[in-house]
Amino acid sequence: MWYFLFIYSIVAYSISNMLVYFSGPFNIIDKFRNWISSKHETLNELFSCMFCLPTNIGIILSIISLVFMPFPITPFTLVFNHQYYLWPVIIVFDALYTGGIVYLIHTLQEYFERSNKNE
Repeated sequence: MWYFLFIYSIVAYSISNMLVYFSGPFNIIDKFRNWISSKHETLNELFSCMFCLPTNIGIILSIISLVFMPFPITPFTLVFNHQYYLWPVIIVFDALYTGGIVYLIHTLQEYFERSNKNE
């Protein structure tokens, strides 16, 4: 099960990192980020925060896993094994896990980048 958590964490980090920092081919992600940021100030904050965006991505991935997938793709759908009466708990825990693990990976990456610049 640890490898599943590792893969999920890397996928969630990759999606979040792309949406917050990357431009994308032909600046498509950058144009989308600018367009969505122009709609509301809160959306601008959402797409510039490496804790806010992954939390929402965790919610989206959890809903996709619960509604559309016959097998679990998020940590807490795996733990609770698609027990549908626990949907609210599964969605909240997946959001918390995704936000926390992505923020942890992001913080470690920034730490190592700063320490390499000092050498």
